[in-house]
Amino acid sequence: MSRLYEKIRAALPANGTVVFATTTPVPPTYPSRERVNADVLSINAALLDLFGPTGLHDSVRVDDLYNAVVGNCRAYAASACYPDACDCPRLQNDGVHFSDVGKRFLGVLVASYIARYQAGPGRGAAYVGDDDDAGDDDDDELLASWQWALVAQGAAAVGLVAAVYAAAWRGRAKDRPEVGAPAKDIRACRTYGDPARAPLLE
Repeated sequence: MSRLYEKIRAALPANGTVVFATTTPVPPTYPSRERVNADVLSINAALLDLFGPTGLHDSVRVDDLYNAVVGNCRAYAASACYPDACDCPRLQNDGVHFSDVGKRFLGVLVASYIARYQAGPGRGAAYVGDDDDAGDDDDDELLASWQWALVAQGAAAVGLVAAVYAAAWRGRAKDRPEVGAPAKDIRACRTYGDPARAPLLE
């Protein structure tokens, strides 16, 4: 894994940032002959020895998807025992594979985490939701980073709807005659814009 990291590091620009994401949980009903959650915990622990603030390569940022998924599932009574004793079908509805809601949740998590570091190392330390100071009790953040990303998506959707509505309204306004403008064809005006009906009204 260290050799792979060195190759990735060499391919990046000088101010590039490597981000490692922890592996997501395995639910207890998944066939144990294939994989169990203890495997995931072992893999994540081994990779955290290499990456992150306490790892061999401490410049690598860690996006902790494992604990984000567990935390989200445990926030609901029906999956409060996840991943130890129950599944979380709201996020994982096909074994280890994620539901549509789960895919969106992971997508927002990953996108919001990567966005912090697109300007280079060190730029994301002040961003909301950075876990580098996980031991601090002074946690006055209003929203986690994935929640900010969700708010931004909602705002973009509202802006898009408003722009489409404004364009449609502008297009309809062009077709209307100005108030007080003289009619060019009185017959067309009397027939609500259909000159073919004009002879019927004469």
